[in-house]
Amino acid sequence: MSKPLSLAFALLSLVCLIAAGAALSYFRTGWALFFLLASFAVTGAGMALKRRLTRK
Repeated sequence: MSKPLSLAFALLSLVCLIAAGAALSYFRTGWALFFLLASFAVTGAGMALKRRLTRK
């Protein structure tokens, strides 16, 4: 996986975690849970893409 693509996945996951923290500070637990799950999904998608690219 190229470094810019890895950086994009890392930054997107970081933004999701920051958004989850902001949602918690405004007492919006539903949004916080959504962003937490989105962060896990982005991280998992990045790992799956890396594994798929290294197999070829």
